Amino acid sequence: MTKYNLQAVLIVFATVIGLGIFPLPYVFYNQNILTPLLIFLLVLFLILISTIIYGEIIGRVDGIHNFYSYFSLFFRKKSKPIVFLIEFLSLESVLLVYSYYLKDVYGFFAGLLFLILGHLVNFLGIKFFKKIEQILAAVLFLFIFLITFYGFLNLNKENFVFKFENNFSSYGLALFSLTGFSVFPILKSIFKDEWKNNYLKTVLIAYIIVSVFYLAFTFSMIGFFGKDILPDFISSAKIFPKFIFYTVNLLVILNIFTTFITIAIYLKEGLIFDWFLKPTLSSFFVFVPNLIFYFLNLGSFLKVLEISSSIFLGIMGILICFIYLKIKEKIFYKIPKFFIFLTILGYILGILSVFL
Repeated sequence: MTKYNLQAVLIVFATVIGLGIFPLPYVFYNQNILTPLLIFLLVLFLILISTIIYGEIIGRVDGIHNFYSYFSLFFRKKSKPIVFLIEFLSLESVLLVYSYYLKDVYGFFAGLLFLILGHLVNFLGIKFFKKIEQILAAVLFLFIFLITFYGFLNLNKENFVFKFENNFSSYGLALFSLTGFSVFPILKSIFKDEWKNNYLKTVLIAYIIVSVFYLAFTFSMIGFFGKDILPDFISSAKIFPKFIFYTVNLLVILNIFTTFITIAIYLKEGLIFDWFLKPTLSSFFVFVPNLIFYFLNLGSFLKVLEISSSIFLGIMGILICFIYLKIKEKIFYKIPKFFIFLTILGYILGILSVFL
């Protein structure tokens, strides 16, 4: 593996792994492990297919673009506003999930304060937090690794029950946890002319590591906490030594805050450079929907996460497949149409599961 592959793998790892890791033990335990595990593996398949064919799209186009720009290059430009709205709402829902998470853990006003501060930093154009995002992520992942190791040392085998459950709500969480479409165009600046082999190698290695990391943490925490595991994980972690508990709390807040700002800046810059809005007005359009939906109190962060991810990320996955099918001569990755249609069907079933 070259240093460029290693750099790319670390970038993908740091982007994909985030808040989605914390509810996994709770969901796996309360759904008797087997069903959410199978759903996790099926979603992993969907994401791998989608990410590989996204590499075909990215590799064919000069420069680095947003998702909706790629779509408009292959379809009518009139479709750009619709696809932009889908991506915008998808990322707005992520910001909402972060705010709801802190609301569930620390209370309504703590979540509201977090939301306002995050958007204030975005409004002022302060990019310091964006620059340290990967550093904070690395430190948090180190602590999660240590907690995982600690959990395996104190594992109770009686906490594991493997049964099928007629409950498919973990689909949205798995999709939220594994999706990282926004990071892959960035890899083009790393590999440049060496795209085909390096991109595929990076995707496969990164997702193997991500999956092992997620499942190791999940099974470790199930074995350690059992029925005492809570959806946000942080509330369960009070039984750890105080230093570890407070350190993890601080790192989680900082990590969520920096990621929140990175997404808010991305949305703001999209409105400025693609739709030619003024910075103040762009900040306003990013902030207001977030604030309105926060006060609507749509439920727990886990419920909002599962529903919004199933719908918006599912639609984005389907659109990636549509772009790939539009390409007649494949240059980089030729995936049989059977797998593409199977992937589309998987996303459609995931969206429908929200309404069943």
